[in-house]
Amino acid sequence: MKEFNEREKEKKLREAQTERKIQQTETVNAIATTDGKPTETLARTARPENPIGRTGGVYIPPHKLAQLQKEMLESGEKNSIQHQKLMWELLRKSINGIINKVNISNIQNIIVELLNENIMRGKGVLAKAIIKAQMSSPNFTHVYTALIAVINTKLPDIADLIIRRVILQFQKAYSRNNKIVCMATTKMLAHLINQMVLSDFTGLQLLALLLENPTEDSVEIACDFMIEVGQVLSELTPAGNYYFFLL
Repeated sequence: MKEFNEREKEKKLREAQTERKIQQTETVNAIATTDGKPTETLARTARPENPIGRTGGVYIPPHKLAQLQKEMLESGEKNSIQHQKLMWELLRKSINGIINKVNISNIQNIIVELLNENIMRGKGVLAKAIIKAQMSSPNFTHVYTALIAVINTKLPDIADLIIRRVILQFQKAYSRNNKIVCMATTKMLAHLINQMVLSDFTGLQLLALLLENPTEDSVEIACDFMIEVGQVLSELTPAGNYYFFLL
């Protein structure tokens, strides 16, 4: 008898729970419909007003992006946050695209195309793009340093920013014993000295740092550095260059 009563109680509890669930679904459906037409759910409506973020946000097809840009320009909301973020995203993509396609044959056209962009606003993006491209392909270091040399004649602040970031990257790599990054950054510094963008005293200080406590890796990096810049150092500072050969 007790077992029968317990089964009846469990059955009533299950029926009550199912009735509650049905009532909840009916109320949700009633709220989610207006005049008999379903509306978007709360999760769909709670989208951010601006899909463009630091990493690009959601993907926007090119034709929709052009249409959005045209609508913003027509509306005249140039000072709005969404318009500024859109312009920044277009500038970032343009600078990265220009740097990625630079080579020996088209560097003259690339320089003109790059100077037509607002690189003073995107100087951080430009510096990051050049350093990243040089790290991925060190064989094109002379191309990137030639580009920096031309930028230095027009906008020396941008060249100064790139040099500071390269030196900082070398310092971090040297303290962490990262040989690959050290070799790439020293090659970049060597070609900057060859282009007369960087002082020859920087090269002598770099050699003094590498040969102060010589190891197998530091001597190898110093040798590679001298292969790239030894002739220029021998012409500019023959005494300093001769000193390191006596060590």
